[in-house]
Amino acid sequence: MTYLQKPHALQPGDTVALVSPSSGLAGEAEIQHRVNTAIKRLEEDFQLKVKIMPYALKGIDYVQHHPQKRAEDLNNAFADPTIKAIITFIGGIDSIRVTEYLDTDIIKNNPKIFMGYSDATSLHLFLYQQGIASFYGPAILTDFAENVEMDDYTTHWIRQTLFQSEPVGNIPTSPYCRRFGLLWHERTHTTPRPKIENHNYEIINGVGRATGQLLGGCIESLNSIKETPIFPDADAFKDKILFLENSEEPLSVPLLAEFIEFLGTKQILKNVNGIIIGKPQNGEGYESYKRTWQAMLENFNLHDTPVFYNASFGHNEPKCIIPYGATASLDVDAQTFTIHDNACK
Repeated sequence: MTYLQKPHALQPGDTVALVSPSSGLAGEAEIQHRVNTAIKRLEEDFQLKVKIMPYALKGIDYVQHHPQKRAEDLNNAFADPTIKAIITFIGGIDSIRVTEYLDTDIIKNNPKIFMGYSDATSLHLFLYQQGIASFYGPAILTDFAENVEMDDYTTHWIRQTLFQSEPVGNIPTSPYCRRFGLLWHERTHTTPRPKIENHNYEIINGVGRATGQLLGGCIESLNSIKETPIFPDADAFKDKILFLENSEEPLSVPLLAEFIEFLGTKQILKNVNGIIIGKPQNGEGYESYKRTWQAMLENFNLHDTPVFYNASFGHNEPKCIIPYGATASLDVDAQTFTIHDNACK
């Protein structure tokens, strides 16, 4: 079993730091209305204080060319005793460039909530290597700045995962998904995004009940760093529940098959106890991705491994939070996904 240090749960009045470890989109003038909306909700809805780290709003060009400054923001946020949580503004493509500048001593000595998804996968796996629990969950420009209001499903799982120290519990799928594609113009910020009716988990493989600690991330991000020291070795996946999802851009079936082939030939698929897969954005590619998974699992003779499909995390709004290292179970007969641990202490 992998032991990860858990952070303290958030309390009203705590300070959260906002960072841009990937894209600097939050610093662009046309996005400022979303930044302001998210800050207001953090302050009013969650009763938190907000500190924007110095380089987080420097804009796309500056942030892209200064990974050491992105790391400086993260190092200082971890080192600051007044900061209790760190949340990413948005994903991107190259947060792995930040990892070489991170101060492992500071991070190990100051475990605290770090949350983001998509390209934040690299940072989550870096923290995992340091023995620090982190959270694959909502980002500032997407979930906290959702048009009109945040979704109840998202706010419930923020409170259930980050604001208390009891077991997270059973996590059903969201009853709906927000349609991706409404541009982030200020003039459309008061227009609610359409809802797509959603359904329960679909069991696409396996039997019985799988239990293990959670480990995973965004498929495209994992694929891009699979040959780097940040990617866990096969032994790290032993007896784990692997969680995976793809980005907002439709994932090509050949790329998905290539990635699953990698997981299989590296013995990762054989090592995990179960797999939970996020719903594709807008449901695009839903059936073709499912068939690809089923065919590849058949190729590797993994008939019994429970695989849940259509989960509400990652590039879906609304979403739940997946705490790295927490013990979870996938029950095929009951069609339930349950996190048995507390995520925070």
